[in-house]
Amino acid sequence: MTILGRDIFWRSEGGNLDGQDFRVWGKVGGGPFDHALRTRLLGPHQLENAALARAVLEYLRGSAISVPDAAIESGFRDVDWPGRLEVVRDDPLVVVDGAHNPYSAMRLAEAVLAVFPNKRVTLVIGISIDKDINAIAQEISSIAAGAIATASRHARSASPDALADALWEAGVPVRPEPTVARALDRALQELTPGGMVLVTGSLFVVAEAREHMLGIIPEQIEPPTANNAVKTLA
Repeated sequence: MTILGRDIFWRSEGGNLDGQDFRVWGKVGGGPFDHALRTRLLGPHQLENAALARAVLEYLRGSAISVPDAAIESGFRDVDWPGRLEVVRDDPLVVVDGAHNPYSAMRLAEAVLAVFPNKRVTLVIGISIDKDINAIAQEISSIAAGAIATASRHARSASPDALADALWEAGVPVRPEPTVARALDRALQELTPGGMVLVTGSLFVVAEAREHMLGIIPEQIEPPTANNAVKTLA
């Protein structure tokens, strides 16, 4: 068994909002390796993910599968993951991240503190009804100066009022808005200098935020019926 932190190590070597430089080293299979890389993905957690991916690649190389250094470098450098600590506008700063469970909300809070220090964070947040709303609210509350609770068009969305109650219980000043577009517009209108808008929770909410901010034509979601409800359950 190869274990991150015991056999594989990594460290940040600087970066900006366009990406981060890092080094991965350790020993897998036949021998040691040491590789300087760059990724467009932001956040300390993405370096942990990258270290794991690099270890797997080293294992493959030791198994007679040719993976050239140039291919590894371009793969990390060019990777694109929409909706994961993605900067969709830099002035004012708007970031989207689909943190839809308590653990990912915790890692998002850590990443925001690391990547966007000293920013006053206004959340635009919507969560699916089958998620642990209270636990997510507790984890994300540590970085939120305020929040606007909303819901995506998807039938699984929790109501903005229910989410607002959970955020209020977690100590976050919050107001509901019925749609993602209205929530984003309100957050931007009320944003103060030095602040940022963080859209998070459901990936459906993040998708609608990207549509609104980037001018993407919305995907049409089929309304629930008896027939397609059965298909969904199946």
